[in-house]
Parts: sequence; structure tokens; C-alpha cells
Amino acid sequence: MSRLQGAGTGMWALRLPALLLLLAGVALLLWQGDARGWFGSRTATVDDVLQVTFRPVDAATGRRLADVRVNCFMRGREQACSQVRDGRSLLLTIAVAVRRSEQRGLFTRHSSHIIGADDLPIHLMFIAPDYDRLVHSYRLGELAALATAGEQRVELTQSTAPDGPGSGHAGAEGSEGASGSTEAGSGLHAGETVDE
Repeated sequence: MSRLQGAGTGMWALRLPALLLLLAGVALLLWQGDARGWFGSRTATVDDVLQVTFRPVDAATGRRLADVRVNCFMRGREQACSQVRDGRSLLLTIAVAVRRSEQRGLFTRHSSHIIGADDLPIHLMFIAPDYDRLVHSYRLGELAALATAGEQRVELTQSTAPDGPGSGHAGAEGSEGASGSTEAGSGLHAGETVDE
């Protein structure tokens, strides 16, 4: 009797790894078949957010700027993005809401593209005190590429017109301190303002 029990246990010891290997092979086949579209796919529309990070700098000195903000606009939308400011690193991140069309299988996403990626451009206006306004225009597809490329350098040119629109000058008095002086030991970054 003990001989029969030992034979049965040994048979299961041989069959269990083969069964597990067979199950793993079937799961891999299902996953690969789904990824290749063998079982069909369905289209889904999902909301997404593109986040693009900019590093605003002074065009002449290359020094990072503080107090830079961005306005995003496009035809039909005056506020086309929101912005997140990290005061420590002086980086500026914008978030743009988009809609994606996705081809999905049972387990995997086959493809994805932004709806209207090549349609109307979105305009980003960078504004800093004592600097000229700078406008860059992008299609949504270009912004998606920038979102994966890492931080983008934006060079702002110091304004030559005192008290001009958007110049950030409070007046002639004290404008030297507000111009973003970067003298040694001042502790100011270009673009910062000083309240006197």
C-alpha cells in the first residue's frame, strides 16, 4: 500500500511543473495575441493631462529667473493651461488638458493619439517683471513631444522700455533694484522684484 502512495506522489511531482509551464505558456500566448490585436480591439476616448516643464533664464546671462508666469491661450479658450511653480528650483510647469483616442485590447493598449493634435495652435506667453513678453506657439502634438523630452529652456530678454506695458516697472525711483540686479552678494535672481 505504501508503495502505491509513493508512486502517486512522484507522478504529481513530475506533472505539477509541466502543468505550471503549460499555464505560463498559455498566459504568454494570450498576452502576445492581445498585444498584436489577434482578438480585436475597441476604441476608447480618455481625458489626459500633458505636463511640460520650462526653465526660464535671462537671455544675456543664462541666469535662472524668478517670478515668471505663463498665459496659455488658443482660439476659443482663453485659459488653455494651468501652471505649477516650484519656487526652489525656479522651474515652471504647465498642465494642458487633452483628450486621447486609444485602441485597446483585452489587456493592453495598442495605440494612442491626441485628438486634434495638429489642429489649432496653443500660444504660451511668458511674462516676467522687467522682461519683454515672449510668445511660443505649439500644436498639441508638439507639446506632447516636449512633455517626454524633459525641461525646456526659455530665454527672456530684458526690457529696454521703462514703464512699458508688462514691463513690471513701478516707476523710475527704485527701478534699479527692480531690474533684477545680480550683483555679488545681493541674493537676487534676475526677474525678482524688491519692495522698498
